[in-house]
Amino acid sequence: MTLKEYSQNFMGFPVPAILVDLLAFQIDNAINDYYSESFELIIDDKYELKTLSKEPVFLDQLVPFAQADSHGSFYAFWLGKGQDLNTAPIVVFGSEGGYHVVSNNLLSLLRLLSLDVEPMVDEDGVYYDKDEENYEPSPYSRKFRKWLREYYFLSPISTNFVAEQLVEEAQDLYQELFLLWMAPFVKKTYSYN
Repeated sequence: MTLKEYSQNFMGFPVPAILVDLLAFQIDNAINDYYSESFELIIDDKYELKTLSKEPVFLDQLVPFAQADSHGSFYAFWLGKGQDLNTAPIVVFGSEGGYHVVSNNLLSLLRLLSLDVEPMVDEDGVYYDKDEENYEPSPYSRKFRKWLREYYFLSPISTNFVAEQLVEEAQDLYQELFLLWMAPFVKKTYSYN
């Protein structure tokens, strides 16, 4: 995928520099497999979002940009009041239902991705859970973790506890606001815990 192709997701907004760099990382390293389990930058036509609501306000404030798991869950920016793509929180939409804020911004999401597990998403929550006994690293996870340190000076995470903290921090700031914003657009709403 080229940057021009990928930019179709962003409705005329410039692609955030972090995603430009991430796409360059993929291209420069000829990555043809995962660097974080089941994560993949995608070109999205908002088909899945349109199954929830076709309201223009809804579709204009959500910008899908990556596959989150191997079952069809995806990550999207939520452009709430005063947000731009560089500062917007990231939401995961589960293939089996559920939508949850997972990170404050792209840098926080990159740290979550360094755990190298796909999120488990359902109506009640989202979890990043690495089973140490059965964990097998994604083929390019070491390169990705090295890239995070060298380009963004981010420490990769290796424990479920840190992932939980990152998600909890984002949800404390944005989850309730996001669910309130979602309520008029969807038939079924989920309670905030």
